[in-house]
Amino acid sequence: MSNAFDRIKYGLSQIAENGRSLNWWRGTLMRRGNGAIQTKLYPGRRGIDVVDADWDTLVVLDACRADLFEEFVDLDQFDDYRAETSRASATPEWLPVSFPDEYGDIVYVSGNPQVSKKVPDKWHKLLEVWQDAYDDDVEAILPGPIIDAAIRAREEYPDKRLIVHLMQPHVPFVGRPDLHFCTYQLFEDLDMDGDDRAGNVFEAAAKGIVDEEEMWQAYGENLTYAMDEVQRLIDAFDERIVLTSDHGNVVEAKSWPLPFTYHQHLPYHRHPGLVTVPWAVLDGERPTITDDGVESSSRATSAEVTERLENLGYK
Repeated sequence: MSNAFDRIKYGLSQIAENGRSLNWWRGTLMRRGNGAIQTKLYPGRRGIDVVDADWDTLVVLDACRADLFEEFVDLDQFDDYRAETSRASATPEWLPVSFPDEYGDIVYVSGNPQVSKKVPDKWHKLLEVWQDAYDDDVEAILPGPIIDAAIRAREEYPDKRLIVHLMQPHVPFVGRPDLHFCTYQLFEDLDMDGDDRAGNVFEAAAKGIVDEEEMWQAYGENLTYAMDEVQRLIDAFDERIVLTSDHGNVVEAKSWPLPFTYHQHLPYHRHPGLVTVPWAVLDGERPTITDDGVESSSRATSAEVTERLENLGYK
């Protein structure tokens, strides 16, 4: 009874805080209404079970569509490549649905604050590199420090599987501040209104504010920027490495059954552009993996997580 009461109380507080915003109502209906229906018809179990898949190190390239990966990454370097279906269409959905249990054989090297928010206590160790990898000048969590931490983690934990979660190619696009669009709450500061408004670069491309081909090229260059750092990990590790993503992005798509338009990505939706992700495999020597129990926890405060997520465009 108390859980139901708490949910009602939380819902009423959200309505009181956001009820005058049409964008909030639209987003809520898409997530709670359309998203619930879509996941019922196309449940996450139809996607790849990443934790049970065969890998020693799993590199997660956040928000990387399979076709983007296929265009901007040399596939000939891999021993196997295929497109797979993700179990989710946004990181906050992907984390709990992909990792429902506890994993004493995994060290999670995290460049995404969502890990600290959603699944902080499921790992042998959680390395919250995102706390120190944020660059104020480019307003992004950079991949270099995450790869550095992953290489150190392999030395310290030779008998553990590693998950290395990079923020790229997720927005913002490093080196392209002209394509760094903000959330709707900041439009007033930018003196933007009507058709000139865009909450993200994908919506800006859909509205013709930026050129779609230019946006796609910048998206791909953001992936290339991350892959230059990932190459250091590949060169340092002799083991089975898999590169994948948690979800993709779309320029514009129609939600259903309620006919809303959305851009970038939205949880609980099953558009192919959101759930078709790369699965690139590099073979190597196989370490002996042991489960020494779960010891992880987050050292980040809720305020720190929220602030960093807002810096990255999460509302």
